[in-house]
Amino acid sequence: MVRDFGFPTTSPLHYGQSEKNRRESRISMISTRFTGCYARALYDFSPETEHEAGMKKGEVVWIQYKQCRGWLVADVRDGSGLIPESYVEFV
Repeated sequence: MVRDFGFPTTSPLHYGQSEKNRRESRISMISTRFTGCYARALYDFSPETEHEAGMKKGEVVWIQYKQCRGWLVADVRDGSGLIPESYVEFV
């Protein structure tokens, strides 16, 4: 079994499986036409570096853009930083 410890144990991605019912944006987050969207935190996230932003489960954040695979740049409360894409659902 392949495990990706970058994802929580409650996520199928932790076990190397694809996410079911994942909503995809019609405009890619890396497109220059992407203007942002809201997302809700599925889990608490504690930042490990000064470039990451902490968030609490249920908190609504503003997604600015996708930084790289698995990471988003988001406005969280009064700051901005990286958050794991697998920790949010788009609303």
